[in-house]
Amino acid sequence: MSETLHTASRAGAGVPLPPAETAYAPAPNAVPTPAPNPAESGRPDPQGRRGRHGRQDKQGKRGKQGEQANQANQVKQADQGAQGKQRDAFFDNAKYLAIVLVAMGHAWEPLRADSRAAAALYIAVYTFHMPAFIIISGYFSRSFDASPNRLKRLVTGVAVPYVIFEVVYSLFKRVANDDPTHPISLLDPWYLVWFLGALFIWRLTTPLWKLVRWPLPLALAIAVLASVSPDI
Repeated sequence: MSETLHTASRAGAGVPLPPAETAYAPAPNAVPTPAPNPAESGRPDPQGRRGRHGRQDKQGKRGKQGEQANQANQVKQADQGAQGKQRDAFFDNAKYLAIVLVAMGHAWEPLRADSRAAAALYIAVYTFHMPAFIIISGYFSRSFDASPNRLKRLVTGVAVPYVIFEVVYSLFKRVANDDPTHPISLLDPWYLVWFLGALFIWRLTTPLWKLVRWPLPLALAIAVLASVSPDI
């Protein structure tokens, strides 16, 4: 009652009244109404579509960037592999020189009886050209570890050619020398293919030589003992 009189007196005195505030108190057990879902109401949802399209675009860009990165890595690995497999000119030239000396030695062999110079050159060449072949072969065999892949390459690259050419040369000798009883033996190779058989044994026993403390003195001792054998 007092508040009503006070308000009326203020109005009569020309004092502006504050705007009336209407407060709506929620009901005690009222349940909040959820916001309408545009997907359920059938209305278009441009923001949701934009969000999905944005995520899809980002994922597509990331996928393309990932593919490009993988392709770049593959190209880089291929380049590194090609660089790692580059041939060494020094060893290529050394092998070429040794092959030339082998051919020259075989060409000089028939001339030894009639020429002392040819005999001297023949002996000089044979003192180092085959040891050079053996040293180079040992250098490239040092990483042999008897793994399945390396064993397969050893068989297909050395053993199979040895067997094929040994059989072919033995058959040729039977026909050329008119000797049908000439034996075909893989344990007694013809002089043209003996190096393949020796290379197969050397490379196959490389893991054993790695375990030896002094492999060079042992190899020299075996060579000396083999040189005095009447069967070698």
